[in-house]
Amino acid sequence: MTEEAIWVGPRKFDVWPKGQKIGKFTDNVFAAVFHDAADYNDVLVKQLVEWEEKKRAETPPQSRAIGGTKFHNVQDWGNPAADLIHARALALFRKLFNTEAAFVDYCWGNVYRAGDFVMPHSHRRCAASLVYCLAEGGEDENDLLAGKFCFVDPRMPACCSQEKHRMTTPAYPGFKAGTMLIFPSELVHFVIPYHGNAPRITMSWNMAETEFPGSPEDAWQK
Repeated sequence: MTEEAIWVGPRKFDVWPKGQKIGKFTDNVFAAVFHDAADYNDVLVKQLVEWEEKKRAETPPQSRAIGGTKFHNVQDWGNPAADLIHARALALFRKLFNTEAAFVDYCWGNVYRAGDFVMPHSHRRCAASLVYCLAEGGEDENDLLAGKFCFVDPRMPACCSQEKHRMTTPAYPGFKAGTMLIFPSELVHFVIPYHGNAPRITMSWNMAETEFPGSPEDAWQK
């Protein structure tokens, strides 16, 4: 049994809004844009920025290439907005896979500051990965690609515009606040170095229909 609605402050939000659409970016990459996101995102942004400032002051990131400051286990953040977004991620997975079974192997949030990025990678132990844009941050007028999420996978036709299986064209899905992407976990993706002044914040999940043995704690995201 899944929750149908969640209270965030004085307002009750449907986990899957009436008429909510799932768009197709390319091939097997899909996106849901939640148009009510502006009504709950800021509550969570405030909490994560407070956590991030404290954590970064106490333990600065060891590398700028690991996606800024991380906070694991979205379901344990104790914030109704996080609970709503988490429930929507589960709902999106269930709808695309046409299943009631949805197991979250690993989930986390990233707070990027200027200079932070993520190297090209894919995810193991799961069937699908999801990423949600909580805050876009600021743009760099001298580098319009700064902070962009993109795919660089030779198995994606969108990345191989010149020759099949030759990755010549990075694919940039639209990724504004309120957008949730879902894609096969094996696809190689990364985040270009971010240069904005405001924090760029995303949330991510690795999911499957069944639980995998072992623990995700030895995954690279740690």
